Formats: sequence, C-alpha cells, structure tokens
Amino acid sequence: MNWIDLISWRDVIGYAGTGFTIMAYSMRRMLPLRVAAVLSSVALLVYAVLTGSGPIIVMELILLPINSYRLVELLKPLRNLEGPARRHAMVTSPVQKAPHR
Repeated sequence: MNWIDLISWRDVIGYAGTGFTIMAYSMRRMLPLRVAAVLSSVALLVYAVLTGSGPIIVMELILLPINSYRLVELLKPLRNLEGPARRHAMVTSPVQKAPHR
C-alpha cells in the first residue's frame, strides 16, 4: 500500500484549500492574493460540506463573498486599460508606497 491509497479525494480538496490559504497569506500583491483567497474558500467550502464541518462552512460562507467582492473591486479599473498597461496593472500593487527619504 502506498501513500496515495491513504488519501481520499475529499482530503485532496481539503489540502488544496489549505494550499491556497497558505498561498494567499504569502502574497505581496492584492490581485493574486484575492484570487488565491477565493480559490481557498471554494475548496474549503466544498471540503466542509463533504465532511459536515459546520464551523468551516460558516466561516467560508462569510469569507467567500468578502473576497469575491474585493476581487471584483480590484478588477473594475482594469477594464478601462488596454494592452501592456493592463498587464502591468495586474501584476503591480494598487497600493502606493511612501516616497523614499
């Protein structure tokens, strides 16, 4: 018996959610952070429903709309940009840094 036989498909969904959560916490830019957070919430919500974990269901039902709304907010200004400016805006942070002194 190998380690693949020890992991159920439900656990794979849970581990994927955990991985997306870790990715979100490690992101420096808001757009990838929100994408990872939404993916995390979706995976963990599915996992929680499959395993019957009430507290995780409640938490993800709260976090998913928050992160989805914030992601849509970030994407709205990008709709007006074209070409290289749009690609640049997607990989840079919308937060302005303080000038160096």
